[in-house]
Amino acid sequence: MRGDQLTRQWKLLAMLEKRRTGATVGELSAELKVSVRTVYRDLEVLQDVGVPMVAERDGAEVSWRLAGDCPWSKGVPLTLDEVVALHVAGDFLDARGSDPWSEGLRAALEKVRAAVPGKLLERLREHLEVVSASERGRSGSATRPGVVATVGRALCERRRLMMIYATPGKKKPGPRLVEPLRLHLHDGGLYLIADDAKRGEVRTFLVDRIQKVEILEERFEPKGGFDLDAYFADAFAIYRGGHRIHLVAMLDEGIAHLARERRWHPSQELRQHEGGVELHLDVVDTPELRAWLRGFGPALTVVKPAALVKAFAEEARELLRRYAPPPRERRVRGRREMAARSRTRKSKEVRED
Repeated sequence: MRGDQLTRQWKLLAMLEKRRTGATVGELSAELKVSVRTVYRDLEVLQDVGVPMVAERDGAEVSWRLAGDCPWSKGVPLTLDEVVALHVAGDFLDARGSDPWSEGLRAALEKVRAAVPGKLLERLREHLEVVSASERGRSGSATRPGVVATVGRALCERRRLMMIYATPGKKKPGPRLVEPLRLHLHDGGLYLIADDAKRGEVRTFLVDRIQKVEILEERFEPKGGFDLDAYFADAFAIYRGGHRIHLVAMLDEGIAHLARERRWHPSQELRQHEGGVELHLDVVDTPELRAWLRGFGPALTVVKPAALVKAFAEEARELLRRYAPPPRERRVRGRREMAARSRTRKSKEVRED
């Protein structure tokens, strides 16, 4: 399987990096637990992709090692800006609750800091003090890093997963047999995109809702490949349920700059109008899309489709019913307003006299 080959070849490269004096194919074969023939094939693949290696014969034995001009044999030099960028990436992952990657990155950064000279380390700390990441919308997957690690391993090894998943609206979590295709981080949430055996189609699962997960022995190959862009082509963000619509909305001039500065969807088209901007999107009508539209309040007006306009009008009437004062309070308020208008009118008449 391709995933197994990549994982094994990466391990082979790491082994050669540690053994600076070289290792025989037999030694590599024993440690990797594969045949000698497989190790030879992997060595050829590494050479084909540009990893310089040297084969040295000592009697009947041949040892393989990385060439002296190979970056892995010397370590990778990093500039201060590059180290800061890694720290910022680590802070971002921490803020989004994206374990176990944040843990791995923190461990790597500890090694980097240990190798940084004292004066340079002080400069590094100064740089880091002026950069931060917000934890708003932090994912809950940090509380179950074992789930993420298990899913990540299944992805690399192309193995099926049996998971206990808490589907929204259902009283009890249930079993789901899936073929994992991608882990996708979006707006503070970590999602598993997988082929669901029960549904017979590719589905999106929020990792926070996975209660338990187990890697199965059986392996798989994705059916016909998987194109992430095509999968999310009609989605406004992450959710794909619902029917496709052509959305037309008017943004008041006060918020029109947001549409000009950002591209919310690949299908976005803007048309300038007096007093604002007309926004056009070809998307799937989902609760996620509607929540985004509501977030603009009265500064955004949905024009099309008619069904969405009707739905928003009904919501507005329901909100008015909930927030409007009770009848008695309205009558009292009305009398007070009439009395205030009367006092204003009399005061104006006195001034005119």
